[in-house]
Amino acid sequence: MKKPASRMLSLMLVIASIFGIFAVQSSALTPEEIIVFKTAYTKDEKFIMPVNIGLGGRVSATLTDSNNNVIENFTTMLVEAGTTMTYKRSFSSVKSGVYYLNVEYVYAADYGMGEKSISRRLKITHNGPGAKLTFSETYQSYTDAGDLKQVLKLNYSNAKGKKVNFEVYDEYGNFINKSSLVLNYVSGTCHYNWNYYPSKGGLRASNGIYILKYWIQGQTPK
Repeated sequence: MKKPASRMLSLMLVIASIFGIFAVQSSALTPEEIIVFKTAYTKDEKFIMPVNIGLGGRVSATLTDSNNNVIENFTTMLVEAGTTMTYKRSFSSVKSGVYYLNVEYVYAADYGMGEKSISRRLKITHNGPGAKLTFSETYQSYTDAGDLKQVLKLNYSNAKGKKVNFEVYDEYGNFINKSSLVLNYVSGTCHYNWNYYPSKGGLRASNGIYILKYWIQGQTPK
C-alpha cells in the first residue's frame, strides 16, 4: 500500500512543480517584457503598429484619441508566446493629433485565482496631410436678381472645418472686396461670387484687371 501512496505523492510534486514554473513565467516578467511595442511605421496610407506578446494568453487592443475616445476596436485573439500582433489603421481621414494604441494581455492567475491582466499603451503622433486649395476656373454668371457677377471656382482637399478667405484688389494693389466661408467636407469644390462692388459699398468696379488673393486659414495667401 505504500507504493501507490508514494507514486501519488510524486505525481502531486510534479504537478506542483509545473504550476510553479507557470507562476514564475507569468509573474516574474514585467509588463514591458510581456507587451513589447516595436517600431511603428506608415505604409500604403496606413499606420502599422506591430506588438510582440511575450507569453501566451488573450490579447485585445483599442485605438483612442487624446480624449480617450475610441477610434477603433481591434479583434480580441488568443495567441501563443512570442506572437507578433500587427495592428493597422488608415489615418487618411483622421485629423492630426495624438493617439494611443492600448493593448491588454489577459492570462490565468496563479493557483486558479481567476484571471489577471496587464496593459500598456503606445503614443502615436499623427500628422495628417495638410489642407490644400487650388484655383480651378473663373467665369461670369448672373445673380438671382439678374445682375452680372464673377464666379471663381476652387478645389480643396483635407480641409473640413477650415475657413477659406478671399480678397480682391485692383491692378494697383488697392483693396476692393473680401469674403470667407467654412468648408463642410474633407474634399470638394468651393466658389467665391463677386458682384463687382466694394465690400464697403460704393460704385461698381469698372472694366479692368483685378487680382484675387485666396488662402486657407493658417496658410500663406496665394
